[in-house]
Amino acid sequence: MHRSLKTTILVTGLVAAAGGTLAFTASQQPEDDEVVQLSNLPAAVQRTIREHAKGGEIEQIELSSDDGKVVYEVEVEGARGDFEFMVGADGAYLGEDHEEADDDNGDGRRNDGDEDDEEHAEVIKLTDAPNAVRNAFSRLSGGAAASKVERITDEEVTKYEIEFVANGGTASLTLADTGDLLERESPVAADALPEAVRREIQKDFPGATVKAAEAVELHYFEIEVVVDGRTVEVSALATGDIEDHVGPGGEDDDDHAGADEDEHHQRGHHEEDADD
Repeated sequence: MHRSLKTTILVTGLVAAAGGTLAFTASQQPEDDEVVQLSNLPAAVQRTIREHAKGGEIEQIELSSDDGKVVYEVEVEGARGDFEFMVGADGAYLGEDHEEADDDNGDGRRNDGDEDDEEHAEVIKLTDAPNAVRNAFSRLSGGAAASKVERITDEEVTKYEIEFVANGGTASLTLADTGDLLERESPVAADALPEAVRREIQKDFPGATVKAAEAVELHYFEIEVVVDGRTVEVSALATGDIEDHVGPGGEDDDDHAGADEDEHHQRGHHEEDADD
């Protein structure tokens, strides 16, 4: 069995041009839901959206208002299905809603389901984190002091996001409760971005300047398993979350779940025929 640790580095630039960053005050509410681009949102909002998208594909972001407050509604296509969540104008995470959950309200409003299935974030002291987390943070941050620590619980899985100062900006490490690294975010100076990135930014946003940028490293395991004589590639986080299944030919098993079910049904029919 082949098992490897794969690191993906995603460099993002938060572009600030005249009118390029979307921010509203209470007196400047959007009249209707407006589709917006991630790259045009405030840095804190972008950071929260990337974190809670959990590596899924961000399909759409809508700017709207909720009880008079500006919110961003984010639709994501993830390995476990499509889901939506809301982020405040200050970057605060406001909750998640899975599309597959039943809508029992009968009035078109979303049903958030069991609270135990929702993600909960709590600001704590570093000393309240497990020893494995504290030791890993000290090692990976080079002994930096933590400026903010969040304990995040999602479906009985707990992880810790720890922010600290590095390279003149805010960096963060997301760790499993065992101390294993899940994600690292590091500030990057505009002139340190790869030439290809700077060139594409100028191509897509002529005359824009880079306000801030981060290098984002997602750490996960890529594992090949054999099931019923078929090789399946599995991507898993250190928390044990299975994020992706890829079958032969590079096909995403999650995108072909229906085909897999048909295969199981056909196998069952064949077995019944054999019994007959």
